[in-house]
Amino acid sequence: MAPVGFAGDDPANAQLVAYLTRRPTRAERVAAIATLTRLEAKTGSALLARSLRRLAEDRPDPPRPASQAPEGIDLMTLGALPDIVERLWRLGLSLPADCRWVAYGRAMLCHPETGIAFGLALGTFGIALRLPAEGTPAALAAGGTQNLSYRSGQGRKTLSMLQLGSDWWLFRGVGAPDDIAFLAYQYWGKRAVSAG
Repeated sequence: MAPVGFAGDDPANAQLVAYLTRRPTRAERVAAIATLTRLEAKTGSALLARSLRRLAEDRPDPPRPASQAPEGIDLMTLGALPDIVERLWRLGLSLPADCRWVAYGRAMLCHPETGIAFGLALGTFGIALRLPAEGTPAALAAGGTQNLSYRSGQGRKTLSMLQLGSDWWLFRGVGAPDDIAFLAYQYWGKRAVSAG
């Protein structure tokens, strides 16, 4: 059976779709321009200069496919550091079926039979996994968190997994243990078993 990919129209993925397709506010755009201006002045990076021009000219982001296989996609374009994407995809390959997928230009894990996303590579932060309630003790024991406070410029910000849904957990460092990813894989595949 061919993998479903990312089922963007499945209600179980609705909050994640909203997160992935959200446009930055004007204040976020201004803050990003200020940050990129400082970084570009320090590094002289052509990539940063292009990003800065696009933001300053208020050009829309190029369209991103809602669902696509990961083969041939440049890891630098997936919204996370390449090593985080690689860790997530190693988890995806360690499961009973290959769960690696790309949705809206982001690296994720999707159950191949239901299309429900249960893993996401997050910028410089780590790997987010979507777990059933019974996975909470395992997530906490493995160092998972639902809120991460971090320094940003002169202040602090908080990354909340609740933006993705109440069942998402962030794992930093070496990534989420295989047994937690397997728990997520089993849970989000139940719908296919019950429908079959």
